Amino acid sequence: MVIMNRFNLVLLTALVLGHIAVDLNQGALPAILPILKERMNLSYAESASILMTMTFFSSIIQPVFGYMSDRWDLSWILPVGVLIAGIFFALLAFVSSYSMTLLLVFISGLGVAAYHPQGAKEALLCSPRRVISMSWFMVGGNFGNGLGPIAIMGCYAVMGDQGTLLFALPALAVALILIRAMRNTEQHDMMAQALHVTPRPIGKRFRPMFLLLLAVMFRASMQTGLMIFLPFYAMQNLGADTVTAAALLTFYLVVGSAGTLAGGHIAQRIGPRRFFLISVVLVTPASAFFLLTEGGFFFYLWLGLTGATLMATWSSMLVMAQDILPDRSGMAAALMVGVSIGSGGVGATLLGFVADIWGVMLVMTIMVTFPLFSGAIAWFSRPVTEYDQPAPTA
Repeated sequence: MVIMNRFNLVLLTALVLGHIAVDLNQGALPAILPILKERMNLSYAESASILMTMTFFSSIIQPVFGYMSDRWDLSWILPVGVLIAGIFFALLAFVSSYSMTLLLVFISGLGVAAYHPQGAKEALLCSPRRVISMSWFMVGGNFGNGLGPIAIMGCYAVMGDQGTLLFALPALAVALILIRAMRNTEQHDMMAQALHVTPRPIGKRFRPMFLLLLAVMFRASMQTGLMIFLPFYAMQNLGADTVTAAALLTFYLVVGSAGTLAGGHIAQRIGPRRFFLISVVLVTPASAFFLLTEGGFFFYLWLGLTGATLMATWSSMLVMAQDILPDRSGMAAALMVGVSIGSGGVGATLLGFVADIWGVMLVMTIMVTFPLFSGAIAWFSRPVTEYDQPAPTA
C-alpha cells in the first residue's frame, strides 16, 4: 500500500468529525429506549431488540462494505453514510409503531456500517504516522458514543418527543464538511489512487488474520463486559449508589479515550504489534489490582490504568490488520471494528448468564484473564512481510 508522505490535516479532521457524527446515533439510542418503550407500550424484550438491531447491523455487516471498498472507489459513501445514519435516526421523532422503529434503526445502522471501513482506510493514508492518524479516527468514535446520551437528552429538553429531529443537523453539517474536504484537498486524488490495490488471494495470510481477529475478540469481550458489569460490581461489592456507579463508568470511558490517543503515539514509536502485546498483558495486573482495592485513590488509579491500556490498543489492532491485508484494508478495518464489537457483545451476553448463576464478582474475575488469552494468541499473528506481498499499486 502506498502511504502519503504528507500530513493531510483537513481530511483527517473531516473523517474524525464523520466518526463522531455516525457514532453519536449509536450512543444516543440506549438513552431514548425508555422513551420509546413508554410511547409505544413496548415490552423489555422489544425495547432490547431495537438496540440489538442497531448494534448488529452497524457492526456485523461492516465486512460487506469493507469488501466493496476494496474493489471500488467508495469515497462518496462517507458523506452518504453520515447522512443516512443521522437522518433516519432523526425520523424516530415521528414513529408510533414498533415495526417502523426497527426499520428506521436498521437503515440508520447501515449508514453507520457503511462509514467505518472507508473512513478507516482513508484515515490510514492521512499521515505517514499511521498509528497516530488511526488513533485520532478511533477517538472520534469513542467521543461520539460518549456524547450521544448527553446530546439526545439535551435535544429532548428543547423539543420534547421530537428531540431526535435535531440529530439531522450534525449529520447535514458533517456531510458538507466531508464533501468539501474531499473536493478541496489535492492530496485526496492521490489517496484515492493509493487505495486502488488489486486484491490478491489470502493464501498464508488467513492464519495470522484469523489469530488477530480471535485475539481482538477476547479484548473486545472485556471492554464491553466492563461497560456492562462495572456499575453492577460497584453497587454490589463497593456499596456505591447508581450515580456513583455511573460516574465510575464515565471515568472508565474517558480515561480509555485518552489511552487511545496516547497509545497511538507510543505504538508509532515502538511498533503496533509490540505495543498491542505489551498493552494487553499489562491490562491483567491492572484489572486484578482494582478488583483487590475496595474504593479510594488506588481503586481509581488501577481502574484508570485498566481502561487506558485496554482501549489504547484500538489503533494498533487496526494497523496490524491492515499490515496483514494491505490489499484488502477495507475488509481488515471492517473485521477489526465491526466483528470485534459484535463479538464483544456476544461475549458480554454469555458473561451475563454466568453472572445470573454465580454472581458479578466471578464475571469480573474471569474477564481479568481475557487479555492474557488475547496476548498469547496475538503473539502468533506475525507481520504481513513474512507472507504474501501486496500487489503493486494500479
